[in-house]
Amino acid sequence: MTGDLGVELANPMEDEQAVRLVALLEAMADLNRIRILTALGTACVPVGQIVSAVKLPQPLVSHHLRILRDRGVVRGEKRGVFVFYCVASERVKKFIDAAILAVDPGDLAATAGNRGLV
Repeated sequence: MTGDLGVELANPMEDEQAVRLVALLEAMADLNRIRILTALGTACVPVGQIVSAVKLPQPLVSHHLRILRDRGVVRGEKRGVFVFYCVASERVKKFIDAAILAVDPGDLAATAGNRGLV
């Protein structure tokens, strides 16, 4: 598709795909959820460990994890009496890393150790 100035435009995203992207972005558009996601890195950890890392009350962390799980950003794995949480997929991990790089390339280097990138 060529615009008025003769510049070639890409085709816009289909509605169904755009809805999924909006849901992902909305799920991550919260300071506490971003902190939880960056704390998770590449590990699967119990809620208590996430609570310690982000220094938030357990009920609040559980609330945010439920939102992230419902949107497909994280997954929970029951292990005995504990639920361990992980980033849902490699694609989501790459998306988080790309978002960190978009904000500040130094941030990715600062969190690379706990994200399994070093």
